Amino acid sequence: MLGGMLCLNLIMGFVIHKVTDLDWITSFMCAVPGGMSDTPIIAADMGGNGGKVAVMQFSRLLAGIGLFSSLILTVTKNEKISQQEMQVRKMSDGSKKPSAFVLTAVVAAVCGIIGKWSGVPVGALLFALIGVIALKLLFDKAYLPIWMKRAAQVLSGCYIGSSVTLQDVLELKELIPAVILLLLGYTAACLVIGSIISRPCGMSRRESMLAATPAGASDMALISADLGVQSPYLIVLQVVRMLVVISVFPQIIHLLVHFLS
Repeated sequence: MLGGMLCLNLIMGFVIHKVTDLDWITSFMCAVPGGMSDTPIIAADMGGNGGKVAVMQFSRLLAGIGLFSSLILTVTKNEKISQQEMQVRKMSDGSKKPSAFVLTAVVAAVCGIIGKWSGVPVGALLFALIGVIALKLLFDKAYLPIWMKRAAQVLSGCYIGSSVTLQDVLELKELIPAVILLLLGYTAACLVIGSIISRPCGMSRRESMLAATPAGASDMALISADLGVQSPYLIVLQVVRMLVVISVFPQIIHLLVHFLS
């Protein structure tokens, strides 16, 4: 799944660069399959146009939620979905004490500073992500209160919004061909990747196509339930996709752009 999405990302990046006047970094980051709030920030940190990346990512998110689910349901309408009961292990939310929040913030800050000093592209975000994941998996101490999550969303929106200029708005019409081509590419990839991974992984085509849909993990959890698919593996695959595309894909794009330049 990740291999197919990486190929799609790189191919569509080349296509977007050819049909628009966007630079290489912006073109490739427009086609990254995930991270509505993270991808524009990463693109801006890499020297791309965060505003235009945000527009393309918003289009991807809308299509993933509103279009792909109906398409998948239509394609798999004759498929029999197993209603086998599955034991889902409940993940611990960890300690919800203020000390856990402070520890999480300290670990993220220290790792982020190390990442910034390392010189790795998007190192601050990547190292902070790895540090907090390690804290969660090894000690189950990572915790972020809901108000902090909302504050982060607000700050992220402020950062992205402040990067949008009047010139970007006037040039949005030039992105329409790129948006259409990108959505066609995502649609084809969803159907093809879903069909390829279904049998080897013992998944129904509907489940595998939902796993290959480039939308949010929480969104797909709700959508899949409405479509009759109750699978923890689908959510795990969506979370893995999100983590990889915002941590690994930008590094590959950075190397590729360096080669192309």
